[in-house]
Amino acid sequence: MDRLQLVSLAFNAGPGVLTTDDVEAMLAHALIYPFIGPITTAQSDTCSKLVSKAFSYDKNLKTRRNEEATLFCKDMKYTHKYPVYTL
Repeated sequence: MDRLQLVSLAFNAGPGVLTTDDVEAMLAHALIYPFIGPITTAQSDTCSKLVSKAFSYDKNLKTRRNEEATLFCKDMKYTHKYPVYTL
């Protein structure tokens, strides 16, 4: 993850979102940050779940949150395959 992703998340959700339990768990996970090496299917799935939970913070903007989660995963080794609020 790069700084642009964090800025986008904070801009769209407000800086308070960075202190929520789900976002803290996502940011603390080692595979969310860029690293050298392959990623297994199970690791990719874990990252996808963490992103989905982290972006599930405003049901009134569900479509927008899914779009943001997809953008957050752009160019990463994991994807946003679980829509927000499905886990």
